[in-house]
Amino acid sequence: MNGGATIGNDRREEWDSTAKGWRKWDPVIMGWLQPVGEKMLDLARLEEISVVLDVATGSGEPGLSAAKRSWRGAVIGLDISEEMLKTAKEKAAKAQLTNYETRLYDGDKFPFEGNHFDAVISRFGVMFFPDVLGGLSEMVRVLKPGGRLCVAVWGPPNETAEAGFETLKRRLGLPEDRPESRNPYKFSETGKIASLLREARLHNVETLEVQTKRVYSSFARFWEQTFDMNPDIAKASSLAETKTSEDARLEVEKALRPAEGQDGHIEFDSLAWVAHGTK
Repeated sequence: MNGGATIGNDRREEWDSTAKGWRKWDPVIMGWLQPVGEKMLDLARLEEISVVLDVATGSGEPGLSAAKRSWRGAVIGLDISEEMLKTAKEKAAKAQLTNYETRLYDGDKFPFEGNHFDAVISRFGVMFFPDVLGGLSEMVRVLKPGGRLCVAVWGPPNETAEAGFETLKRRLGLPEDRPESRNPYKFSETGKIASLLREARLHNVETLEVQTKRVYSSFARFWEQTFDMNPDIAKASSLAETKTSEDARLEVEKALRPAEGQDGHIEFDSLAWVAHGTK
């Protein structure tokens, strides 16, 4: 998402390229993220007739859950990836949610008049905005006076999970440092996202922490999902020698041992910041 600078095709293509893997693992990921989404919807104070915008909706959540709460209202899921929105539309049809629709975002401003929505929500999207303050300001612009804005960002990363990913990238010759535009932990520092919400002219801004878990039934499942959802890693592995890929797998498995349960499952504790305020 962007406010103040047009989104490039590379960003759209990047998310489109992950859509197939996301569709495959969507039920698992939505289970991980559900506690965060439910807390966001509580803080957004949705009513039956609320009109809601879900920014960077991806495969549809928490917008689809908002549509169930605001069943006499309307929810629009906004995203830059047409492929991701296809999954959201399929899920809405399967759930028979006639008050949910998707909208492809392709410009420097949201395609809505000001003061339009009762609530605006965004779960794990704002940290990928090219212009974060611009994007937040757009969210505030389309919000009605007195309306609620609620966003979720990741807190500090799980150290064991990060060790595994950094080991994998190093072994495959990928840059260990993420570009800022792809850094999911951009706002992990306490109070950072709240400060931006205030700068975007929200009032009564507060932040709370929500704990969640990422659980993989086995290391093999972790390995499969990582490659399905990260095209850069999958491409680097395909270009690497077989021994390099095998050595990388062994080293990553060793790095993740602290997170392994007795039955072989892998579990990472994760922390999210949920920040909210009123226009």
